[in-house]
Amino acid sequence: MTITEQKAAQRKAGIAARRALSDTERTSSNAALCARIMALDCFKKAENILLYAAFGGEADLSALAVEAARQGKTLAYPVCGEGFSLTAAVPGPDGWEVAPSMTATKSSETKSESSQRC
Repeated sequence: MTITEQKAAQRKAGIAARRALSDTERTSSNAALCARIMALDCFKKAENILLYAAFGGEADLSALAVEAARQGKTLAYPVCGEGFSLTAAVPGPDGWEVAPSMTATKSSETKSESSQRC
């Protein structure tokens, strides 16, 4: 089996496992995942959070988004464009806006500091 075939099989198994969860299990799992992420130092220190809107049984990160917004963090979501390009978009008062630069490191950080990010 090739790597591509292995990845496809793993993805199919993961989707089937998510779909097999009861509503109670899904709600509990989503809450536990969000709590685990919120407990990470990198989340606590982050000014910008890039996340996704769940569909099709994906993990629901809406509780994470609510808490991040409450803390004043900038929330951005990936938007697919032409040629499979991805742009980070931020919800604004008049709809979606292109997110300000969300670089992984700041110029004032050392390499060891940036490697400690999540």
